[in-house]
Amino acid sequence: MAGVDVYVTVEDITSKLLTYESVELHRSDTLGGAYALVETEALVAGTFYYTINNSDGDLNKWYKYRFHHDTGPVNSGFSNPFRVDGVTRLRGRQAALAKYGAGVVIVADGGSTSVAQTADYRVKTSLFRTDRGKGTWLLPTTGGNSDKPRIIKTTAPSAGQFTVLPLWPDVIASGDEVEWHWLADPTEWNNALNRGLARYWYVERVPLVGVANQEEYSL
Repeated sequence: MAGVDVYVTVEDITSKLLTYESVELHRSDTLGGAYALVETEALVAGTFYYTINNSDGDLNKWYKYRFHHDTGPVNSGFSNPFRVDGVTRLRGRQAALAKYGAGVVIVADGGSTSVAQTADYRVKTSLFRTDRGKGTWLLPTTGGNSDKPRIIKTTAPSAGQFTVLPLWPDVIASGDEVEWHWLADPTEWNNALNRGLARYWYVERVPLVGVANQEEYSL
């Protein structure tokens, strides 16, 4: 089955069914971005565990869910945003940025092919000097410039703006996620993670359709 499976536990299913009839799964490319409804699963009396497959989702997407009834309609509050359990290079890289103080992940609120702009307080403030971070790197992870690192030419902290070289092929859009790397080119992080991942074996579960009297299968 393609995509990812999201697991939702409904411990108080009896009381939930007094108000709601389904659980709605919403998805976003970024933690603070816009979430859209992608899947709906009906609640069933006596069923506490639900597996919701998001066929075009992946381990880097963000999810949250709520309970829903069409009559009204009636909606519960959303769960906290979460990612499906798993390991990806993007998640490993972003975890390393946080653990080692090597950068931050921000969400753009607009820009151009040469400018990324954000309202993130870690960037947009008059307390920092002009050109703070000049010579470091930006790496968009969503949108039309995903995985295209650029060097910061100038910064205007009071406006929350970075100007980069060379130009991006696409405009930085509001909601695009961008990594700001302080210590090393993102390509070097990727190379290091690739070397580390190559040292380990991973188990992948592959479903097989059994054939009578057949003892060997090709994967």
